[in-house]
Amino acid sequence: MAANYWASSQRLHWQMSRERLAEIRATLDAQDEKAVQQLPLPELRHLSIYFNSRMYATWFRSDLHFHPFF
Repeated sequence: MAANYWASSQRLHWQMSRERLAEIRATLDAQDEKAVQQLPLPELRHLSIYFNSRMYATWFRSDLHFHPFF
């Protein structure tokens, strides 16, 4: 692994556009349609919003937001 991520070839390999990610997800869903139908999941953007709101609520209820780390 390179010392500088931005100058490495790894960055080019793992950086993908939204369209490319959607294409990969559709390909994976098509590979195992039976499992996708048996265990349907909400859209990824809805899951992202849900988990983000839960993490924020947990953080806000804790004492972490009142104490600076420095």
